[in-house]
Amino acid sequence: MYTVNHDLMGRLGLMPGSLAGRTALITGGARGIGEGLAWTLAKLGAQVVIVDILPGGQDVADQMRRGGGRARFVQCDLSD
Repeated sequence: MYTVNHDLMGRLGLMPGSLAGRTALITGGARGIGEGLAWTLAKLGAQVVIVDILPGGQDVADQMRRGGGRARFVQCDLSD
């Protein structure tokens, strides 16, 4: 699981809930930078839609929901 850097968010002026009511579509969100971005945007209050070819994106979305975030997973290959 990715750990959101709350200190950095505060220094950038990004407050929890500042993206409430917004939706973020994250491609490649099952791992790496995409996963980190998905977690950060979820902590900012966005509804996160994770799109990835890997089924592990479902685990990421499930963890986000357990943590109080709003997340969905769509498995697909965007290269098609």
